[in-house]
Amino acid sequence: MNNQTFLKLRELVEVAGILDLSLLLEDRINLIAYDAKGKIKSSNLYDYEDDSITSLETHLNELAAERRQKWEPEFMRLMSSIAALNWDAKFDDLGVTLYDEDGASAMFTYGEFGLYEITELLTDALLEQHTANLEETTPHAVVSGIVHLTGGCAKHCDGNCNNCEGCNNDCGNKATPANTETQTAETDKCSKGNCDNCDNDHCKKNPNVALLIWNKLDQDQQNLISCSLSHEDQEILFAALGMTEKNS
Repeated sequence: MNNQTFLKLRELVEVAGILDLSLLLEDRINLIAYDAKGKIKSSNLYDYEDDSITSLETHLNELAAERRQKWEPEFMRLMSSIAALNWDAKFDDLGVTLYDEDGASAMFTYGEFGLYEITELLTDALLEQHTANLEETTPHAVVSGIVHLTGGCAKHCDGNCNNCEGCNNDCGNKATPANTETQTAETDKCSKGNCDNCDNDHCKKNPNVALLIWNKLDQDQQNLISCSLSHEDQEILFAALGMTEKNS
């Protein structure tokens, strides 16, 4: 066996392993296939002649093509996650190779195990990405953003919308003295502390955008933000949301 033949056979041994086969270099080349229970299903012998090795390589390429046809669509379903990470993916006859933004790569072979491995990697990477994005949002920036979105409407109300101060939206269009008593008598007063529950048609307040955003966060994210704030910043946050710290 010359060096070129040995290198080719070593390559085919690796290919066979990827395809869940065993290629034994005995007196003759022995290609072993297994059944679903891990028992030997077949054993095919090849000579060390060039024609026989070429026949072996062709057989392995056909098996690889069949596996790719079966499994590539499953791996393609992960492309949206790969794109979300700004990674690249290269598909070949044996599997998928991922390249991250730093140029590092990892290869995943077609099959159930390879699919599980690549899914696990993407799961961890996406979780790490979301964690990093959350940590970049400092508590002070969160509070400032929420107060800005409320337009100052977290000012206290003294029983009706005529005393709601600092609003820049419809809630700031206060009733005139001539019809204040009529409006108050016909509708419920604003809830103490904000104008969110005012039913007065002449004093409709826009939705609390900050509260809508806050409610889109899950409980862990809310706790992470609120627990990282000083007591003073917590008061600012919950006042902006129109709620008390106890209700949060």
